[in-house]
Amino acid sequence: KTESVPALTGKAAEIDAKIKDQGNKVRELKTAKAGKEEVDAAVKVLLELKQSFKAETGNDWKPAEQPKKADKGKENKQPEKKPAGEDDEKSDTQKKREAKKAEKAAKKAAHKADEGKTGGGAGESAVEDGPDISAGKYGVQ
Repeated sequence: KTESVPALTGKAAEIDAKIKDQGNKVRELKTAKAGKEEVDAAVKVLLELKQSFKAETGNDWKPAEQPKKADKGKENKQPEKKPAGEDDEKSDTQKKREAKKAEKAAKKAAHKADEGKTGGGAGESAVEDGPDISAGKYGVQ
């Protein structure tokens, strides 16, 4: 929902500027870790300014729309890639997974090599010459 804020003139514009200044003061006090009493006093002044703005204009004070930042400080950081030899920080579980994966790949490669030597897999060597007893029983073939 987008509300168009009418341009402020006269006293409303002055109060708006004071509200912005006071808001910045409160922000600075909070970042400087100022005492609670000091921050509360500044906030009280800010609230009074906002009330006078509402009395003047009939609307609650809202900050002007600021352009949205593409980066709000939270970003999906990719883990830094390390050279292949540095796996000191891998967990035991990760090391086991990688070992299992490597073992599986080795078995697969060995199986492919054996298959190539024998001239094919079990399907090619076990050719049956008998009659097809399922002919006509299971639909179209």
